[in-house]
Amino acid sequence: MGKQETHIGRYAQKRVLVDEVDSFRADGYKAMDPHVHTSASNDVFPAPYLSPAALYEKMDKNGSDFITFTDHDTLNGYSLVQVEGLDKLVRGVEIKVKPSFIKGHPGKIPHTLHNNVYGLSQHQFEDLEGLARQHDFYGFLDYCRRNELPFAYNHPTWCEPHEFPDWTLLPDII
Repeated sequence: MGKQETHIGRYAQKRVLVDEVDSFRADGYKAMDPHVHTSASNDVFPAPYLSPAALYEKMDKNGSDFITFTDHDTLNGYSLVQVEGLDKLVRGVEIKVKPSFIKGHPGKIPHTLHNNVYGLSQHQFEDLEGLARQHDFYGFLDYCRRNELPFAYNHPTWCEPHEFPDWTLLPDII
């Protein structure tokens, strides 16, 4: 038993098969979906089954060890779920940043990047939103590192509908 790899170009997609979950848990691995949008996101349909409370309950019932919501540029979903006793909850958010530049590429403007940040306070969220509004991508990353906030780039090849990305910048972004 072990991780299954599927090679797509030079990239490997790793996945754990359902019948392997117990062996990974025995080795100390935990289950979490790190990218979940609820009805608190401005672009998610406001259906009851997509509410933070409903999604927490579903993920808890399905065996998640940690549960996070990464709504777009908002932490409002956390006020819609009773946080007392929800020991699996990890505060997260997806923050859009449109970098004003990418190091090593003068004059080239990259597309908007979506970044998940975890374990942050309201104050840290506001600081990061401020850096995002200033298009300070490197300040954003430095802030996360200085404050020991785990972060991840989401779907780095996705771009806003009005953008025309320069894919040659991606290796220097990620």
